[in-house]
Amino acid sequence: MSDHERIRLVILGGAGVGKSCIVKRFLFNNFTDKYRSTVEDLYNREYDLGPVTLKVRHHKPVEY
Repeated sequence: MSDHERIRLVILGGAGVGKSCIVKRFLFNNFTDKYRSTVEDLYNREYDLGPVTLKVRHHKPVEY
């Protein structure tokens, strides 16, 4: 992938189903079974995949 290629993934689901938990499991390799309503989150992480660096940005905006 070139520096300008971008892939966007949208995770949809109702309140309290675990969307943020799935993303945190992928990014940080940990999981919590305690429910806490997410107000707003922003996480960044890079993965070195040999010739490609995968930059992951998770932004969860405020839900109303």
